[in-house]
Amino acid sequence: APRLLQAVAKDDLIPILSPFAKSYRGEPVPALFLTLFICECGILIADLDKLTALLSMFFLLCYGFVNLACALQTILKAPSWRPRFRFYHWILSLMGVLLCISIMFIASWYFALVAMVIAIVIYKFIEYKGAEKEWGDGIRGLSMSAARYALFRVDEAPPHTKNWRPQLLAFLNVQRNDEDESYALRHPRVLNFLYQLKAGISILSINA
Repeated sequence: APRLLQAVAKDDLIPILSPFAKSYRGEPVPALFLTLFICECGILIADLDKLTALLSMFFLLCYGFVNLACALQTILKAPSWRPRFRFYHWILSLMGVLLCISIMFIASWYFALVAMVIAIVIYKFIEYKGAEKEWGDGIRGLSMSAARYALFRVDEAPPHTKNWRPQLLAFLNVQRNDEDESYALRHPRVLNFLYQLKAGISILSINA
């Protein structure tokens, strides 16, 4: 648990956990003290059976999200995703997700709801406060895959007259400001004209 907490802190996704990323002589001492405090609080409750059910939910959530990530990476055909298991298929990962969720609600539906709410709150906090990382995320890849599929569907048949919308491609000239080394459009009012042409419902591509 201390090393897992240290790994999460090193990812710098949750700024409040950054002090626990430190280590002394290779040991996660700050994370060790925090996990020790949490364990002591659990022991003082004197009823570990109640905590066991909640902890099981978090483990099942962890396994479920790992399977969900594997399924998404396979469906989206991410270039960096290369599973080594010869008989792997994304259906196996999806079955793992459904199995984890089913076991959660069969074991204790109210603890399952509590664990899911906590996971959603942590995700939203990371989305709002967390630092941006370079490894990307599955939601962005899913959006890109949906956009790509929609664009291919548009080209399958010519649009009807009632549904025709202009697709604009504009080439604009830019000028450089030597004082702060920034660039700006030479004729910025052209953007207002282009916005009126597309009427807010078409696609406008600008090349400068």
